[in-house]
Amino acid sequence: MTWFFQDANGTQRGPMTQEALSNMLKSEIGGVLTLNGRAACWTEGMTAWLPLREVDAFQDRIRLSFETYWF
Repeated sequence: MTWFFQDANGTQRGPMTQEALSNMLKSEIGGVLTLNGRAACWTEGMTAWLPLREVDAFQDRIRLSFETYWF
């Protein structure tokens, strides 16, 4: 499945795999997450862009990351 997301500046990024997007939720640059659960995402079949934290496909990653970071 191909995913798109909006970065902190609102710029659409992608396409990328679900795994690549999920991995961005756990990666850091200079101690800052590259992506967090508030970032909007979309894939084919969705009717609207939603925050990653509201998408079932990313729930495990969000829960894991939440132990360390606030979303």
